[in-house]
Amino acid sequence: MEARALVLQRFTLSRVLSADLWPRFKLVVTVAMAMAIGILIWIMAPPPPLSPQAMHFLATLCAAVILWIFDVFEDYIVALILLLSWRLFDIVPTNLALAGFSTGSWFFLVGALGMGAAVTISGLPRRLAFGILRRIPLHKFGSLTFFLSGAGLLITPLMPTGKVRATLMVPIARAVADAAGFKPGSNGSAVLALSAYIGFAQMSFLFLTGGAHNLVGWNLLPESAKADFGWSMWTLALLPAGILTFCLLLFVNRFYMPLTDEDRAEISSKDNEATFQGFGALKNSEWMSIAILAFVLLGWVGEPLHGVGETWVALAAMVAFLITGCLDKNSLLTKIDWGFLLFFGISYSLAPISSKLKVDQWLVGIMEPILVIFSHHTTTFLMAVVVLVYIVNLFLKKAPAVVLLMFALMPWAQKLGIHPGVLLITICLAIQGFVLPYQDGPYQLAYFNADQNSFTRKQGNILLVAKFFASLIAVAVSVPYWMMLGLVN
Repeated sequence: MEARALVLQRFTLSRVLSADLWPRFKLVVTVAMAMAIGILIWIMAPPPPLSPQAMHFLATLCAAVILWIFDVFEDYIVALILLLSWRLFDIVPTNLALAGFSTGSWFFLVGALGMGAAVTISGLPRRLAFGILRRIPLHKFGSLTFFLSGAGLLITPLMPTGKVRATLMVPIARAVADAAGFKPGSNGSAVLALSAYIGFAQMSFLFLTGGAHNLVGWNLLPESAKADFGWSMWTLALLPAGILTFCLLLFVNRFYMPLTDEDRAEISSKDNEATFQGFGALKNSEWMSIAILAFVLLGWVGEPLHGVGETWVALAAMVAFLITGCLDKNSLLTKIDWGFLLFFGISYSLAPISSKLKVDQWLVGIMEPILVIFSHHTTTFLMAVVVLVYIVNLFLKKAPAVVLLMFALMPWAQKLGIHPGVLLITICLAIQGFVLPYQDGPYQLAYFNADQNSFTRKQGNILLVAKFFASLIAVAVSVPYWMMLGLVN
């Protein structure tokens, strides 16, 4: 009996799943679960309006989502498997499977990452970072994080593209973390990067001009609703939700990722000032970076005048960096995450495929019975809309998702006495949140900087979960305020 007990003890689960065996066990279980769920969906009879191809698409996508969630492979490897499955099983034609690589957004990312690499190599962000640290020393860490968030919030109404704002934010936030001595993935590095991300990307719902999808949705409003919901009313109606969301995200970011002893040991404003004094005059590469960045900013801000999109301005800047030698061939290959670009191009094909196979219409249709349950009260209805937005956002990009949801839900909202503008700002508030990283370009830019990650997936997920609950709370808090404004009966 004693010998048997000893054998059982040696083969307990904790021993089998040791540090060496756990990754393999996790890989096998996750792949088996993904395949089982994928096969189950694959063989299901397609409900209207879906076709067999649509069910096969959903099967492969659900399997890929499971692999992404449990992080057993690199994101781009899962994306490549997904792309292969679309073609090997003839789910969609080649041109549709590769549609994401022909979008302006994909080429914008190429240009933005190239610009980020060139500017980082020049040393300009590091110089700016030390300049910031001279005025806001590291021992005032809370003020530093608030500064990064506040700076992003101030430029949000001036630049309606989150990717553009993230392109400006990434090199500086990374340089500040480097100047502070924080290691990539440390809590100090993560807090700085995510603080900047909150201000530069997560608050675009607060201003009508804060995001292109805001303007797309606004153009769908009836003319009378547009007259009621101009730029000032948009921000006024979202003021409580914006303040609550901003403060809650900063709180979660700051206090759920506290500085470790190692991070605190790196904080020394005197050392940073001494290092800064040794920079000397601006180098040629820094002057060149300033000139090209000035051209980029003028190009982005002046788009309504010259009509050249931000994608082509970013690519032109990248070409200028290559021609001037600020970005060489070796840096082009090593400082840009091409795996991320593969992943993003494939994931951007999800939206046109979902639309072609009518997956988006099916999603809204299956949510109608749930919305009926919650439509007896304004607050519960709008909170259910937040959840629906998160689900639809898995398959559609922001602008198409706003269009689909506005057309589908506007009649319901008007029956409940909800102003169409309130429905729109609820959708725009929720659509900034997401479940999986591939859904948000600015998040990916913040995560994949020039050559290393400022924060881990786990650290980023803390903020994503907080954003979901912040959206729900913000809507619940805003309903009485909207009633006071006369926007909700």
